[in-house]
Amino acid sequence: EIARIQLYDLTKLTKIFNSNEQLVHKMVSMFCSDTPTTLQEMQSAYDSGNLERVSALAHKLKSSIDMLDIESLKQVVRDMEKWQHEDVANSAEIMRAFNDTCLEVIEDLRQNFELKV
Repeated sequence: EIARIQLYDLTKLTKIFNSNEQLVHKMVSMFCSDTPTTLQEMQSAYDSGNLERVSALAHKLKSSIDMLDIESLKQVVRDMEKWQHEDVANSAEIMRAFNDTCLEVIEDLRQNFELKV
């Protein structure tokens, strides 16, 4: 069996909430319910060339990515925040990978926390 790379780490979130499982559960639940809509908005803004909106939505997701310690997206989301100011050659691929990783994290969290879709 291939070892699975850890997509996120709840240690930081658990520390922030002093190991209060209810608050951790609530934050995870909010991330899982709110993020898909944000990702759709982000893709829509990207498709219409509104990089300012993409940057604003990346900024909105940054704190969640940091709290959930989604290591693979920490620098990516910070780069995306700057898209309104710079031309990025492979931005479509970055958007797709960002979206896919977020959705993978959400799916994993939903299973681990037994959240309803």
